[in-house]
Formats: sequence, C-alpha cells, structure tokens
Amino acid sequence: MTVISLQGDCTIYEIAQVQQQIEDNWKQGTDLELDVSAVLEVDVTFVQLLASCEKAAEENEQALKVTGPTKVLIDKIKAVFMQDYFVDVTAFE
Repeated sequence: MTVISLQGDCTIYEIAQVQQQIEDNWKQGTDLELDVSAVLEVDVTFVQLLASCEKAAEENEQALKVTGPTKVLIDKIKAVFMQDYFVDVTAFE
C-alpha cells in the first residue's frame, strides 16, 4: 500500500497536483492510503476528488483508505451533504 501524505491546503489551486499523485499511484496498481491529518484547508473540489478516488478504487478493485481526517475536512463533507458517502471518514469525529 502506498501512502500519500497531504498537507496544507487542498483546494482548487492544489487539486491538479494532488490528483496527479493519486493517478500515478493507480497506474502502479497499488492500494492507496491518503493521510490527510496535516491538511489545513479544503474546498468542494477536494471532496469531489475523494469521491472520484473512492469510485476508481472500487472499479479497479483496489483499496483506498483515508486516514487522519481533520475537522476542516469533516465539516466540508457535511457541508456538501456527503457524510453518508464517506462514512469511514466522518466516523472519526
């Protein structure tokens, strides 16, 4: 399992770089752990990226684990009404 540790902001301004890191991992065919414990700010684009990653992992029969969700991430997930989709993430509050 590959671990990608994200830090700082994960907003529309950084999303292309984050997405590239994730896509590079999928090309290697390995499972992925996203450590988001050092993420300070998120926006809806990051939540959308996480949803897309969940779907891609399922379609490719790979594991995706999001670890260390911050209050900022959980609050944004709730703000866009996706807490049922990310039960494993929002369960950490």
